[in-house]
Amino acid sequence: MLAEEPIVRPQLRASVQQVVPAQPEEPPTDQDLAAARSYYDYLSWREFLKFNDFEEGGLSDDKRPSQQEVADAISYLDNVKERVRVAHGDPLQQVLREIRESMRRLEEGKTDMSPRLDSVARAQNLPLIGPRRAENRAANGVGMLFWVVPFNDGSMTTDHPHNLPPLHTLANINNLNMARLRAYCAGYGFDVGNQAQMRTNIRKAIGKQE
Repeated sequence: MLAEEPIVRPQLRASVQQVVPAQPEEPPTDQDLAAARSYYDYLSWREFLKFNDFEEGGLSDDKRPSQQEVADAISYLDNVKERVRVAHGDPLQQVLREIRESMRRLEEGKTDMSPRLDSVARAQNLPLIGPRRAENRAANGVGMLFWVVPFNDGSMTTDHPHNLPPLHTLANINNLNMARLRAYCAGYGFDVGNQAQMRTNIRKAIGKQE
C-alpha cells in the first residue's frame, strides 16, 4: 500500500504574525489535530477584526489574514481531520461499537444470571408444596379453587419453561390434552400411563386424593 502524500501546510504571510502549524505526523496525532483547530480558530477570528478601538490601532490589512489564507486553514484542518478519521476510525462508529458491545455484555450477564435466579425461585417454591396440597384437600375444585402446586423440583407449572395451564378446577384437569398430561406427570414424578390414570395421579399430586 502506497504511503499517503504529506499534508500540505497552509501558507501565511509573515506580517500576520501567527505561527503556522508544524508538519503533522503520518498519521496525524491528537496534538496535530488540536494545532490545526487552534490555527484555524485564530485566523478566522483575526480576519473579521476591523480597524477600530477594539485593539490598539486595530488591525491593518497586512496583519489581517486574507480570505484565501483562512480558506487554506480550513482545508488544512479538514485534511488533518480526515487522516485522523481514516487512521483511527470514525468516532461516531466507534461510539456505536462500544454501545453495542456494552449491550452484548449486558445480555450475557442476564443469560448468566438466569440459571441462578431460577434456582433461587425453585428453592423458594419448594416449601409451598406441602401447605398447598393440604389446602387443596379441603377444596372441591368448583366453588373453592385449587392452589397451583409447584413441581417436585420447585419449578412452577405455569412458568417458563413449562408454561402449562393452571389447575384451579377439576375441569382444568379433565380438559388437559395428552401432551399436557404427560408434562404434568413428568413434573410430579409419575410414569406415563393411560389418560385416566394420569389424571388420577395429577389430582393426587396437587393434594386432591380420590
